[in-house]
Amino acid sequence: MAGRGRSSLGPRFALALLALAACRAPRATPSESSSAGAAKIAASASSPSRVAASPSSPLPLSSSASASLASPPPAPSSPALAPLQAVAAQVSLPVPGFRDAVVALPLGASTPRFAVLALHGNFDRPEWQCEVWRRITRGEVFVLCPRGVPRRDVPPQLDRWEWSGVAKTKSEIVAALAALRARYPEYVKPGAVVLTGFSLGAILGARLLQDPELEIAAAVLIEGGYQGWTVAKAKSLKPRVHRLLFACGQSECRNAYRYQLGHLFERSGVPSSLVEDVKAGHTYDDPVAALVQAAWPELMAAAETQ
Repeated sequence: MAGRGRSSLGPRFALALLALAACRAPRATPSESSSAGAAKIAASASSPSRVAASPSSPLPLSSSASASLASPPPAPSSPALAPLQAVAAQVSLPVPGFRDAVVALPLGASTPRFAVLALHGNFDRPEWQCEVWRRITRGEVFVLCPRGVPRRDVPPQLDRWEWSGVAKTKSEIVAALAALRARYPEYVKPGAVVLTGFSLGAILGARLLQDPELEIAAAVLIEGGYQGWTVAKAKSLKPRVHRLLFACGQSECRNAYRYQLGHLFERSGVPSSLVEDVKAGHTYDDPVAALVQAAWPELMAAAETQ
């Protein structure tokens, strides 16, 4: 019986031992395998030899890093404008309701540029103003020269022009600026402009300066516009007008600034200055133009502080 017992119970006993071993070491389920793997990864990541952090927990992201990961990438910057090109540096500009203006262009400009309004004098031409002012500004801005109305006391072939009053001149300026911005919408800087005027243009310009609708940031008044100022009128320019430049080619203009206007504008808190050459005469061309050109960067820097 003992032999039968060995021969008959041995295989069964071996199978029982194998079953018992299987019961003591059950196979891991898929979820348990994943948890074990994650634990190993976390332990490896928190090892002092790899990360300078607590060995018991992985290094958390900072709040700024989390925010940067959550934020969308910045939008690409707008492309630069193609360099401004034209058939000539000085072109004609149709102005609805008025005669054509003239524009001196900042050829090659690839960024928006200031608009400079240049009002000619009596018995003058807008083409001449634009030619001189393009030289003064070194071709870096738009110089807009409205035409005004024709002189009726001279033959038409002389091609001479004047102005018909403040109200109509303002209307023409507004229309001319709108036409300029419509023609060069990406190149003309929006907002304030610089006003220049010679003789009759300066006389009208001194009055137009006081109109806030025109958004004039700075002005150059040449051989005119130096009469009729009061402290109250000067103060009315603040804070819109950042600087005035008076340019004189005769002693009457120079003396008006030297003995009256300089002090008046200083008391009013409006920055102003004078350039003069009393031997030049009643002109906006050289040598007066050269003096204005030397003072131009300071005036433009003031205009750009708007």
